[in-house]
Order: sequence, then structure tokens, then C-alpha cells
Amino acid sequence: FFFLKRTDAMALTSNAIPDILDSLNPTDPVLQVLNIKKISAENKPDRYRLTVSDGVVKHTSAMLATQLNRLIVDDEIAVNGLLRLTKYMANTVSDRKIMIILDAEVAEKNVGHVIGNPTSKKAVKAEESVSNRNTSSSSSSSTTAAKPRTTKNNPYKSPPKMESGPESDVKGVTPIANLHPYLQRWTILARAASKPIRREWNNQKGSGCLFSVDLVDKSGAIRATAFKETCDRLLPLFEQGQVYLIKGGTLKLANKRFNTLGNQYEMTFESNTLDTSHATEIPQQKFNFKSFTELENTPVSRDSQVYVDVLAVCHQVNPLDTIVTKSSGQEVAKRDIVLLDKDAVSLRCTFWGDDAEKFEENGGEEGCVVAIKGGRLSDYSGRSLSVGRNSGIFFSIDLPEAHKLKGWYDTERVQAETKSLAVRNGDYKAPRILQSQIKDDQIGMEDGKPESFAVLATITHFKKDNCTSQSCPSDNCNKKVIENGPNEYHCEKCGRTYENFQWRLMLSMSIADSTGQQWCTAFQDTAETLLGCTAAELGQWKEGDEALFNQKFLDADFKTWKFTCRARSDTYQDETRVRVSVSRANEVNYVEEAINLIKQIDLYDSN
Repeated sequence: FFFLKRTDAMALTSNAIPDILDSLNPTDPVLQVLNIKKISAENKPDRYRLTVSDGVVKHTSAMLATQLNRLIVDDEIAVNGLLRLTKYMANTVSDRKIMIILDAEVAEKNVGHVIGNPTSKKAVKAEESVSNRNTSSSSSSSTTAAKPRTTKNNPYKSPPKMESGPESDVKGVTPIANLHPYLQRWTILARAASKPIRREWNNQKGSGCLFSVDLVDKSGAIRATAFKETCDRLLPLFEQGQVYLIKGGTLKLANKRFNTLGNQYEMTFESNTLDTSHATEIPQQKFNFKSFTELENTPVSRDSQVYVDVLAVCHQVNPLDTIVTKSSGQEVAKRDIVLLDKDAVSLRCTFWGDDAEKFEENGGEEGCVVAIKGGRLSDYSGRSLSVGRNSGIFFSIDLPEAHKLKGWYDTERVQAETKSLAVRNGDYKAPRILQSQIKDDQIGMEDGKPESFAVLATITHFKKDNCTSQSCPSDNCNKKVIENGPNEYHCEKCGRTYENFQWRLMLSMSIADSTGQQWCTAFQDTAETLLGCTAAELGQWKEGDEALFNQKFLDADFKTWKFTCRARSDTYQDETRVRVSVSRANEVNYVEEAINLIKQIDLYDSN
């Protein structure tokens, strides 16, 4: 019994609660949970207040961060259980010490009893006061040296105040790196590193406007957003490159889907005051540049969102183009830029919207150096980069590495052998599978995201009905037209009437190999390749020569092709199924297929 009690006591961190409340920051202290109380508030997530003990002192005001509610909800910890605190802080509210547990591990769910005889910190101090008065002065000589306590620098405690210096003429400035949601009052001095752009939204929850700006100081960066009335009030005050003194605001965990700065928190402007400053020592922007060779080896999957910073030269600027988005049907501007980095590796980068339209106006041109903050890396057609509304673009930036890159491009680039990370046309190596794997491996079923694959299969049947249509003859519009009379074809999408139309193909067919069968769809160019005729010819035969029309399908039946396909899940009337489209069809190279079969046989024999 004595051994058990001694082991329990040793499981707790001695004197941990006084050390935490006095900001001495013991390393990963272990405390016992004596009580759990749920605190509910309207329109706010539930909070839990704990009573914790270190075996000697107990504290009744330990708040569990909401991200740790699962420990209570999932019954991972119970009364008399042990918690190991890995992140915590202490705040003072109305002369009352509050312990906030930001992250913790369950050391023991329930030890079955209270360890020691813990009392409140006030009672312990009273006992120590009485003991000190009754202890003679000579007893100090007989005391033994106390074992030094291990402490650590806890980044979650109340941050130290920065002294005034060359960076600031204001006292009490908090570094951005020290901001966290439990900090009550703070002031930052930061530079607006990005250009704030007003955006509007309109959905089921309502409508409004917002803008976001990246704020930077010497310690780090944070993204701040203003909504509705605050947006209209603050937007005219912000200018990229200016330094501002910002007091107050709401801090919360960053949404990593839209925030690429690397800070775990983001800021929302509220009724905070905003003043300009003339500080010059604050950096323009913080970058973590990656070479294109590093990007080639960076894992990118259909589930991941990888954002990177790059520094490169605009080697080739393509003309402005537009696409129509499937989700909204709206026309969006785009511009493809070929970037070249210091290793003579090229990468395609796509600019969207205003960034594409105002490329030259913002300082972009062939041969200029551009720094991109938070570009999204994609594995589409090899490796490519996309610059979205949350990315930062800096042309001809004043950085030593930018000047060095510009010098190399102007003098030595012509002698360097360039390598491209883009994959063109038929060079893309989609994974080779069997038909049965589409169902067995549930290809294309995850989150509606497309997945590419290649398969060697034979066409077994065509659906000829409705395979041709009369569509709009204008570029970038494939919508069907309505015939209003002789030589009058109206496109509802374009809102125009044309004298002619364009035939288009959408071919539904069944393909099969020895393991299974799959329905898929081929469009225009690919469908023309499979049938051996153009869409216009097929449309004319359908209207004037049905025998020749049918013969074209008979000739194409039971031919074997190497198909490159894209699979994507689609839900209709609560039923989810995979839709497969054929992006390319190549004739079979039987020599390559024979070599591939020999390799497969060798692998089978070796196993």
C-alpha cells in the first residue's frame, strides 16, 4: 500500500501549479483532474473548466481549450485521471489567475482515487506563513539545497513587451510571433506586405464584403481580414508597403485551406484603431523560397494542398485567355507564364482574374524577376503552379537573390541547358490499370476529385442516339444552339444569333478487357479519332446518309485502343457513381505491349 501511494505521488509533477501560475513554465507537467464542469453559452462552443492538482496544490480555474473538448466528449479522460500538459499558459482576469490548457496528452484515464491531500494555493501560502513565523532563524543552516526545477520557454505565456528601438517609436509593441487567441490586449507594428483587394459574397447566410491583408514584422507574418462595415472603413487606409500600428482584434486558428503564411493563427479586424508609422526596419515580406528541383520531388496528391514560395524569371508570357467555370458558368481570365529559376528549370504558372488581366500594368514582362508567395503546387501535366487570390505577387523585388538571378538570366542563361517540369500531350504517364481495378480500387470515388489512369481495352458497343449536336460556333462556347429559322441559330449563353453552327460529338461507349467492362464518354477530338471521321461529316451523314452513318460505327466496333481516362464520382438522386471520360486514345504499339508483358511475366516468376 505504501509503495502504491509513493508511485502515484511520483506520477505528478511536484509544485507544478505554483510554477505554472507564476510563469516558471515547468516542462510537460503532469496534473490530476479532480473535477470537470461544462460551461455552455448561446451560439458558442461548449467549454470545460477543470479542477487540477499536483498532489499538494489544487487549482479550480483551469480552462480546457475548445480543440481539446474531444478528451471529455470521447471519454478519454475522467475525474481522477492524469493529464500531461504540453502547451499551456496563465492569464490574470480581475486579479484571478486562470490556467489555460492549450494542448495535453492523457497519461492515465483514471487512477481511481485522489493523489495526496491537495489544498488551494491560498491555504498553502497561509500554512507556509505560519511555519515561517514559528521557525527559528537557526533552522536555515540545516536546510538542504532544493533540487532545481526544469523549466522551458513556453511560447504560450503572456509575451514579453518589445522595447522601443529603431523599429518602433512606441512602447509595448507585441511581436506577431507572440500573438495567440488568449492574449487580451496587444498592439502590433507591422507592414502591409500584400495589396488588399475588396471582394463581395452572396450566399444563403447573407451577403457582404471583405478584404484580407498580410501583416509582417521581424518576428513573423499573420493574415488579417476585415468584414462588412469594418471592411469599408479600413480598406481606404491600407496601402501595400506602408507600416501600421494596429491595436486589438480577434485572433483564431488559421484556416490552412486559404491561409498559406504558415502562422497557426489569423486575425479579424474589429473596432481596433489603426495608425500609420514611419518605421523602416520592418521587412517587406518573408519568403521561404523553394527551387523548382525541390518542387519536382515534393509529394503532391489529389487530397493535398501544397503552397510554396518561388523566385524566378518570367521567361515566356502567353496572351490573355478566358475560360468558363463549371461551378458558376462565369467567364474567368487566365494567363500562363513560363517561369525559369536559378537552376535553369522551367515551370508553368497560371495567373487568374485581375492578376492575369493587369499583368503588364502591375509590372510584369518577359525577363523580369517575380517572387510568388503562397502559389499552389499541382501535379497536373507534370508540375505546375497556380497563383490565386490568397497568393502574393512581387515583380522586380529588391532582394539580393533576385538581383543575382536577374544577372544570371541576362548573361549566362543562353548557355545553360533548360529542363521543363511540364508534360505535354501524350507524354503524361497515367498509371496503367485493368478494368476491374476501377471498381475494386474505387478510382475516382474520393471527394469527387478526378483521377487519371490508362487502360488497354476494346470497344464493344456505341450509343449512337444523340451523339451529335449543333453547337455555338464561337470560340470557348460549346452550348447547343436553337434553330429559329433558315440560317438562324441562337445561343442562349452568348445571347447572339448566328447564320451557322458547329457540329459537336459526345460519344458514349462501352470498353472492356479480360477483367471487366466500363461505360465512358469521348468528346470531339478523341471521338473523331475513334470513328475515323470529323464531327461535321458524321452530322451530315446522320441527316442525309443513314447507311454511311451506321457503317462508321460498325467499322469502329471491336477495335482495341490504349485509352487515357479520367474518373470522377457524381451523385444523382442520392446515388453515387463513377463517370469516366476518355481524354486521349492511342493506337496500340504491339512491340511495346509485348515488352511490357514480358516484364510482367518476369516479375511473376521472380515472386
